[in-house]
Amino acid sequence: AAQALGIAQASLDVAAKYASERVAFGKPIATLYAIQHKLSEMACRLESSRLLTWRAAADKDAGRPFSKQAAMAKLCASETATFCAHQAIQ
Repeated sequence: AAQALGIAQASLDVAAKYASERVAFGKPIATLYAIQHKLSEMACRLESSRLLTWRAAADKDAGRPFSKQAAMAKLCASETATFCAHQAIQ
């Protein structure tokens, strides 16, 4: 899950940087609603995946059962990484 989070975070970072630097119609494309929506959806999915991963890690550290949380974190994080990578190249 942590590796997928890194991929998703890197995708978001690159997309946000590009959106702030790329100019269309005389202003950065980051000011366009469609781009803001893409970036915010990427950030929301990334944050939820990160929280699931932290919860699984906290349960493991506390000696509680964590298999379900770890599976959920891996699924969500891998789907988030794929989504963010695809959105970053749009």
